[in-house]
Amino acid sequence: MCRLDRAAKEDIVASFLTENPTVATAGCDHPALRGAAEVSWDELSCTAAMPALLGGLLDESVGEAALGVLTSTLMDGLFHVGRATPFALPFLIRVADDLAPAVRYGLVEWLIVVAGLCEPVHDENDLRVLGGSSEKDRPEWAQCRAVFREHAAVLRDLVDATGMGAGWNGAADLEPLLQPAPA
Repeated sequence: MCRLDRAAKEDIVASFLTENPTVATAGCDHPALRGAAEVSWDELSCTAAMPALLGGLLDESVGEAALGVLTSTLMDGLFHVGRATPFALPFLIRVADDLAPAVRYGLVEWLIVVAGLCEPVHDENDLRVLGGSSEKDRPEWAQCRAVFREHAAVLRDLVDATGMGAGWNGAADLEPLLQPAPA
């Protein structure tokens, strides 16, 4: 399974920030990103540059590239939500309305994917369980669902505003994450 370790993520982030030096200060005073610098991203096996990446989403010239780096950093692999993801979600959801349309669309698309990856596991044949993961082993799934539930109205509006209703079944794709995790 393809997984990015912390060193690989740091290299990706360092390259991006070197190529785009203005990103380091982009959006750092944006109201939706207040508090991002206070999160202990390092303790979550994430890059300390997360606030810069979040702010980079607001830079129209590199927003799409920042989104690619950010999502790679928040995931532990192609289908593996990282420990930092539930801590980044509130910032991502709050800032989405202020992003360029292409960046907003990509972000909402990624949020829907994360929502699907964090759906409650109801059956032992679920691919996540067969792959060695479980609700108990991956507390970030429940943490992500809690963030999604807290911001459900905003997420529904974002899905509708981006016009994803046709290809993604719209807000209906968000409904599974409104359900509590199995006991």
